[in-house]
Amino acid sequence: MVSKHCHQVSCFFEITNRYHQDATIEVHVTETNIFFTGSIPPYKEPYFKTSKLPISEVIESAKQFKRVELDKIKQPEQEALIKYIELKNKEQALLWDEVHQLDNLKEQLEKVEITTVNFDDEALIQYQSTLKANIDKKEVSSEALESEVNLLCKQLLWRYFKILPGDWIYSEFGSYKGTPIQLVVETISYYEGCIHISGPNITQKREIGKRGESLAIRVKSDEH
Repeated sequence: MVSKHCHQVSCFFEITNRYHQDATIEVHVTETNIFFTGSIPPYKEPYFKTSKLPISEVIESAKQFKRVELDKIKQPEQEALIKYIELKNKEQALLWDEVHQLDNLKEQLEKVEITTVNFDDEALIQYQSTLKANIDKKEVSSEALESEVNLLCKQLLWRYFKILPGDWIYSEFGSYKGTPIQLVVETISYYEGCIHISGPNITQKREIGKRGESLAIRVKSDEH
């Protein structure tokens, strides 16, 4: 996401009906949306945040469909990248499992009554503090790993089809319903040999709909 400071303080007044000379307005542009936030120093949290506007509503050229052509899939052209994503997926699953187990331990310790165990209060509090710090550290690592996997999946989709988040796509194959599908690319993931794409549907009027759609594209042959 890219953010840029704006100098239109009057915009803040028009949205909030409050005037602040030092108010700041920022425009935020993601891969798929545009939105504004306003804040009042010294507070860092936004005083308001507008609804997200799809980029396709602003840029007409973004409404052009890209067809998903399965004949572009060549094996083992992207085999190295696929193997790397699979390794990262396994690493992330193990990390999630560790966090889950540590969370369960933390919850059990919170239920412990000092009088019923041979464990002094100060030592228990210290152990709980260390455990929480360990959980927080692993959660940060998990979020970083998730971001890395998301970026790798975007690279995989681009290498095969030259498609990015925010693109309008059309495919006659690959939908979970077995019917032609058209959607705005919002999220991309890889699982068990398939690139999974999801996002809001595109209506017959060429408008972004409210219904979510999903598309699965097999890029790796079954090994069994």
